[in-house]
Amino acid sequence: MRDGRLWFLHMLSGLFLIVLLGGHMYYMHLSGGEPLSVENTFKRAKDIFFPISYTIFVGIALFHGLYGLRGILYERFHTPFSYKLINITLTIIGVLFFVYALITTWIPYFKEF
Repeated sequence: MRDGRLWFLHMLSGLFLIVLLGGHMYYMHLSGGEPLSVENTFKRAKDIFFPISYTIFVGIALFHGLYGLRGILYERFHTPFSYKLINITLTIIGVLFFVYALITTWIPYFKEF
């Protein structure tokens, strides 16, 4: 039952990634202007919408990618020990990357420029 819910969340996260990535592509690359200029980058860093949306995006992307990798590794390694090792390793990797993303996303929001 748990794997069924995780698989559903995996599919749902894929849909959210399409929407979030589409919004990113439109805003950053198709809407005109210069989104990578220093002024616009600092302005986005101070707008609460962007750190929140980046945090959500990274969380969803990490879950989606690491759950997919878990499935691939489960097909290759078939012992209960390897399942536990895969789960623990991917959880640690996911938490470390998420903490790194939080630090790099939220420090500019609170920093004075």
